[in-house]
Amino acid sequence: MPNLKPRISDAVFSSGTDGEDINVILRDLEGTFANKQNKSELILALQKKIQSYQEIEDPGFRDSINRFILSECQNKCSIRLGEDDLRTLWK
Repeated sequence: MPNLKPRISDAVFSSGTDGEDINVILRDLEGTFANKQNKSELILALQKKIQSYQEIEDPGFRDSINRFILSECQNKCSIRLGEDDLRTLWK
């Protein structure tokens, strides 16, 4: 039976960073959404993960990652993040 779960690569949008690199990062972030019960806890966990990717200078990178995060937060955690929350993640 085929796996009907959407692939992580479906969340990757046009970005100059190699698609394989982004997929590795998205897989790393994916586990962050499990068992997060509130918005503050989720933001803190995402901040810790994102810290290791701060040095990537690709202009489309953060946008791709942010879209993935917004989608996963809403779909897996029923948490909506705003623009201020996304800025907080990258501090």
